[in-house]
Amino acid sequence: ALLFLVLAMIFFPAEIFAASIEGLWLWFQIVLPSILPFLIATELMMGLGMVHFLGKLLEPLMRPVFNLPGSGAFVVTMGYSSGFPVGAVLTGQLRRKRLCTRIEAERLICFTNNASPLFILVAIPIGMFGQPSLGTILAVVHYGTNLLLGLILRFYRRSDPEASRIPSYELTPTSAWQTLLQARYQDGRPLGQLLRDAVNSAITNLLVIGGFIIFFSVLMKILGILGCLNGVTALITTIFPAIDPSAVNSLTIGFWEITLGSKAASQSALTLETRIALVGAILGWSGLAIHAQIASMIADTDIRLLPYVLTRLAHAGLSGLFLYGTIHLGLVTLTEPVWSSTFTYQFTLTSTLGITSRIFLGSWFLLLLTGIMVTLIKQLTSHLHPVKKKIGSTPV
Repeated sequence: ALLFLVLAMIFFPAEIFAASIEGLWLWFQIVLPSILPFLIATELMMGLGMVHFLGKLLEPLMRPVFNLPGSGAFVVTMGYSSGFPVGAVLTGQLRRKRLCTRIEAERLICFTNNASPLFILVAIPIGMFGQPSLGTILAVVHYGTNLLLGLILRFYRRSDPEASRIPSYELTPTSAWQTLLQARYQDGRPLGQLLRDAVNSAITNLLVIGGFIIFFSVLMKILGILGCLNGVTALITTIFPAIDPSAVNSLTIGFWEITLGSKAASQSALTLETRIALVGAILGWSGLAIHAQIASMIADTDIRLLPYVLTRLAHAGLSGLFLYGTIHLGLVTLTEPVWSSTFTYQFTLTSTLGITSRIFLGSWFLLLLTGIMVTLIKQLTSHLHPVKKKIGSTPV
């Protein structure tokens, strides 16, 4: 297969070069500014003990809801506010630091890797469909279905012998602060070294991500030139003649790469609700290009990828059904776009960085506020419980 790929590059150098440039542009204009600040900030927060601090605060929320340690809330927030493959990067870090078990990491990685808000709220509704209002329903279904799967996954391998337990002592903001100080002391790196390590790690991960984007861009171009994608479409439509070839072609491309698959679905000759449902299914599956990135980020851990792949299949099916049913039943009213679906939204470094920075700061403020409120409620409940018991035991 590799020899075949190299020969194709030799015979089609101009097309391969153009595909490489396209992949490089996608990485530089969208992925780099939207993920780099997240990766650097999360590396710093990991070294400073903020993850341990928030984990202690949010343990009473994460354990009963998702059957995960409190530190999983950090991954959930970053995964939903930044996109692929930040959830996998952070899950791998938690597992390496033994802040979660292998089963907990497998639960976590299954529902914290999403399409980025920029892609769902801007690129698809505006750039592909010409429907700005479509972004809201896409985001609700995409993120909501993933959260639903996270709730279901709390029952996955519940008899985990390695599972961490809720601390027996009382959870307070003071104890969370002590946990932060202890984690910072154990890390021990000076601030300058911590910043350097954070930048080095973030750049390394981004270069890996960029390599995957360029490689799969070239691979998709080769498969298109050689007619492999059209051949798969023809084979499937021959076996299942009732299926529309446009839908099969979109899903075939989306099976490999999320952006090209979504674009093909939006430009097909199908009805509007069918095109949107296909895009929802492609977003849920996310493509083998994303799966390869996820696998590379956890390759040095004992986290298994099979639960993640099965969850992506479930996410694709549920998202497609929810979107089609919502639009077909008239719960959301959409019209055909007023301009061609080939219109492309132009991202800039400034706009991308500005949007991601606001999402990042808002997510962290919400996470910190939620953690403090949950811990205070837990503390108040523990204080009131013995009083109720004492009153109930007094004879009237």
